[in-house]
Amino acid sequence: MLNIHVGDHDSAHNKARIKCEALMNQEQHIQLAFFKQSKQVRNDYRIRLTASIDCIRLLLRQGLSFRGHDESENLENPVDESCDVSTKEQMSIVLRYVNNSGQANECFIGPEHVSSTIALSLKATIDKTFSKYNLSLSRLRGQGYDGATNIQGEFNGLKSLILKENPCAFYIHYFAHQLQLALVVVAKKNTLISNFFRLVADVVNIVRASSKRCDHLREKQANIVAKALENGEILSGRDLIKKLPFSVLVHYIDVPNMDDMFICRATRGRPQRQALEITYLHHFRVDLFYAVIDMQLQELNDRFSEANTELLLCVACLCPKDSFSAFDKKRLIQLAEFYPEDFSSVNLLTLDDQLETFIFNMCSNKEFEGLKGLGDLAEKLVMTKKNIIYPLVYKLLTLVLVLPIATATVERIFSTMNIVKDRLRNRMGDQWMNDSLVVYVEKEIFSNIDNEVIIQCYQNMKHRKELL
Repeated sequence: MLNIHVGDHDSAHNKARIKCEALMNQEQHIQLAFFKQSKQVRNDYRIRLTASIDCIRLLLRQGLSFRGHDESENLENPVDESCDVSTKEQMSIVLRYVNNSGQANECFIGPEHVSSTIALSLKATIDKTFSKYNLSLSRLRGQGYDGATNIQGEFNGLKSLILKENPCAFYIHYFAHQLQLALVVVAKKNTLISNFFRLVADVVNIVRASSKRCDHLREKQANIVAKALENGEILSGRDLIKKLPFSVLVHYIDVPNMDDMFICRATRGRPQRQALEITYLHHFRVDLFYAVIDMQLQELNDRFSEANTELLLCVACLCPKDSFSAFDKKRLIQLAEFYPEDFSSVNLLTLDDQLETFIFNMCSNKEFEGLKGLGDLAEKLVMTKKNIIYPLVYKLLTLVLVLPIATATVERIFSTMNIVKDRLRNRMGDQWMNDSLVVYVEKEIFSNIDNEVIIQCYQNMKHRKELL
């Protein structure tokens, strides 16, 4: 029936098809007949368009504004009237993945404006972003955030909401934030440390508030250094390299004798009655150092769950340092069991055999000597085609590499946001800021996009009088 409907070459169906193709062909459009271009006109148009693209590239790479400081919608830029320099909550999303060369990369997706910072709102924003880029949450194998309560809550936190939907998306608390938050808590709990940091902050604020005080402090410090150089108390740069590994500059600080008795003072500075007789060494070692270490250990234990600790211990067994000295097959099998979606029971048996052959091959192969980390191991496996010979071992390695362990990329993005959208460009909208940030952060990818690709994309956006 379809063939009868189509008919021969001069049937009504074929005539309609030919007319439709002609209508859709932009080069045969009626408007082009009125504005027929010569070759010189096309070349001039391409030159102007290429120059405009080069100017836009420069502005985007430098984070500069396009129309002074006013980039609002009435100036034909895709922005709104928002002023989120200080009022809008932004969530930065970065995807970590392993490419075909075995390199672990972090790709900035863009900032997302969130109306609320509660876990449900953040989860909805992540779902929306994944849907926008055709990504599946079921393929997620790791998640990392800072230590806010709306993130790490055991029942209603963002990480718990994602884990309920995908148990293999393991939550890794960023190591930098682990240490930072632990130190902050200790500084607040320990009176001596809290007073010390408060005193340092007061001194810095007082000196920094006056340029005269800063100049006076620099002048005094320069005089102290000059006098110390004269007396031979410190060495100059050249002498320092030739002679002693280091030297000490006297700062007129009273250093107590550690064997003397420590006088414990009350809040107002008076000596306490019935105070324990202890030495300065005992005070600094037990009352201060040991107490602070105990607080830090307690804080770190609270921030590392048992599952995460076990996961990281298993990950360490893949490290190629010192000829795979940390290799442990049982722990690596245990690591694979954390990912039931990627390793079936049959895969686990096959992985057991592959690990035996893998470690023997690695230790006897000179090409794998001197590797420093998991990233180097993955790249070397791809380079030598060993990822094809040991596919399950390589899959386990890629799962380890995608675990987020640092916030450097995210922190840089938030710093970049203050450059791209500053106080003078506060009318920049969400979409325009998103596009500008992606280009500014991913400069290498943007530089690899040829002008011809941009021109064709621009040409296909709508019908234009001048056609390239």
